Amino acid sequence: MAEKQELDVRAYYRTLSRTERGQLQRYMLIRYDYNPRTLSNKLNNDDSHLRRDERENIARVFKSGEWRNA
Repeated sequence: MAEKQELDVRAYYRTLSRTERGQLQRYMLIRYDYNPRTLSNKLNNDDSHLRRDERENIARVFKSGEWRNA
């Protein structure tokens, strides 16, 4: 049975440059109406809770790379 590997969105977010983080936050605001400050806090803070839909949407956006062209 193959295990489903899940992208660690927090670890990936931390590898992004400041410019890339800004691009991602703008994209998530336009596409999903996620507040950039709240999103940044949730991704930078291990104590903050990401909802399942947020985590899935962010992982999908990271994997597709669509936020880089927005």
